[in-house]
Amino acid sequence: ARPARMDPGPGRASCCAPLHSLGAVTWRPPPCCGHPASTARPHDPRQIRGGSPWLLAATLLTVWLWGEAPTCPPLASIAAAPPAPYARTCKTGGPSIRFASTGMPPGCRILQLSAGAAAAALEELDEAMDDTQGSPQEKLEMQWGYFALSRSGQLRRKRPIAQFPKCAALIREANQGFALQHRDEECLQVSVRRYWEGMQCQGHIDSTAFFDEPNLFVFLKTGGPPDGLRLYTKGAEFLVREAPGVAVCLEGPARYDTYHSVPRVLSPRVSLTWRWFREGVLEELAAGAGQRREACLHC
Repeated sequence: ARPARMDPGPGRASCCAPLHSLGAVTWRPPPCCGHPASTARPHDPRQIRGGSPWLLAATLLTVWLWGEAPTCPPLASIAAAPPAPYARTCKTGGPSIRFASTGMPPGCRILQLSAGAAAAALEELDEAMDDTQGSPQEKLEMQWGYFALSRSGQLRRKRPIAQFPKCAALIREANQGFALQHRDEECLQVSVRRYWEGMQCQGHIDSTAFFDEPNLFVFLKTGGPPDGLRLYTKGAEFLVREAPGVAVCLEGPARYDTYHSVPRVLSPRVSLTWRWFREGVLEELAAGAGQRREACLHC
């Protein structure tokens, strides 16, 4: 008769545990560790993978004949020693994130503008964005509207930048600091984004059909890292170390090949973005709008 199965003893694994030491069972972390694989049962037979079939058969035969599992380490020691790659991931917190700087990523330039000028621009925008009925505005545009253009293809005039002298002065300071060539303000498009806790901006590359390079930002209000503008290129992630008055200029590969986003913020944040329409785009959009109006008159 087959011998009675023996209790492996306190602190020992169940009869399936020896397969861990023989390499026939994929390691599974304990449910409390948060690893994605921890949702499976630790000793589910469906987890048996790899290993020699002869080795597995010999192990099962040994357990059947002797009714006792070979000596194995306690479950606590197995749970405390996850595979090396996962241990490294837990230690580093995933892919490394570097702070952006001039040239990192390529085509990115960063400049510190006057904090006083940034504060004056923020005060000017707060007055404009709060002077509305209902809840305060989250977005404000100057010169031309892009949000409606991207959704419906309709080009709309917005308040001229001349009505925001503090913002205009800050933009001119940044343009001069980055030594950008003079551009016609008629082609300028300015967007203000106001973030409250939990808000975000999905990763994207600004329209290359509508806008030329460069793409520029100035941060007027921010909680600093880990909040901030993220740049993604060639598998690398960069975090802009934001502070009031910090300006970013994206040109070349940073403009056309690098995604940028703002993950969910922990603190209120206000940013000012500007770029120029490509040559001839405004005329084409205006001509298209005129043709649509004329067609409506003949309906």
